[in-house]
Amino acid sequence: MEHRTNHPSVAPRRAPPPDDGTAFRERLHFESIRDIAEQFARPYAEVSTAYRALFLALSAQAGVTDYLPLFVARKIRERYRAPAN
Repeated sequence: MEHRTNHPSVAPRRAPPPDDGTAFRERLHFESIRDIAEQFARPYAEVSTAYRALFLALSAQAGVTDYLPLFVARKIRERYRAPAN
């Protein structure tokens, strides 16, 4: 029997619906966002918003974006690890 919860820190198990045509396609980043949300017990929507903002900001300046998702995930993890001031 699978335990289900509606707690906001629990990420959805299914990928989000198809993208809206923007440069950021959450479907491609879903697993990274979900993993970070689970790792730091943060709401999926919060992590998704932070991830998306950083991804879009960096992709606007990047010449090569092949490794951008890895870099963004690392930076978001660092942000959640940093002590709150």
